Amino acid sequence: MRNVWCVRAGSGAYAKQFVHGGYVGVHFGMPSDLSQVSSRDELTALYRAAHPDETSNLVIGQQVGQLARFLREIQEWLGLEKGLVRAT
Repeated sequence: MRNVWCVRAGSGAYAKQFVHGGYVGVHFGMPSDLSQVSSRDELTALYRAAHPDETSNLVIGQQVGQLARFLREIQEWLGLEKGLVRAT
């Protein structure tokens, strides 16, 4: 089975940098270094701290889920060492 991820890159605004730089990035208004996050609960707490006005558990769950998949699955699939993928 193949994995496919869509990294929208700000409607394409960052696509050239990603391609030429050999990286992808995400922005969720989070601290830039998430390399030491070891659980979804920890990531959720960081997201809530970064977005104190967000009260919808559904939205928080969706955002944290997307970020967690990026940090774990994409990083593992690319064969990157832990900590090389960072939120921006």
